[in-house]
Amino acid sequence: MAGGPGSPTWRPSVRGASPGFTLLEAIVALALVGLGVLTALEATSRTLRTQAEVGRHLEAVTLADAALDRLSTLEPDSLREEPVGWLSVRLGPNRYRQRVGVRPDSADPALWLVTAEIRWDGGDVQLGTYLYRPAGSLPRSAAGSGRREGPPGASSGDVP
Repeated sequence: MAGGPGSPTWRPSVRGASPGFTLLEAIVALALVGLGVLTALEATSRTLRTQAEVGRHLEAVTLADAALDRLSTLEPDSLREEPVGWLSVRLGPNRYRQRVGVRPDSADPALWLVTAEIRWDGGDVQLGTYLYRPAGSLPRSAAGSGRREGPPGASSGDVP
């Protein structure tokens, strides 16, 4: 019985179960692993883009809020003088355009509608509020301190 399992010339048949993977099985496994890695990279990339967009939006809201805070300290006469137009603002590598609007309310002239609009390449933010400024009143910050502000460079003894 030459060629049997006990003989030195015996080899397993191709149809017999041999340990290991075929070339086709290895290619399929690599393709599946590659698809998994690509899916993970795409999810990470999408997360980073979303995080950058949220960061820009947060910076824009902060700029608009700061503009409204600045306007809330002005007296009624100064509110009338507030320029309305676009201003270019740069925060680090990011560029924004800012526009503030100030107008008295038609129903009550002591109420002022104050708006701040911030635009950038990826979107825009608009914030607004009403300020109560009867004629001759001081802004809240000065009225709450119990003292009046004088002209720039004046000492506290120079203020009438």
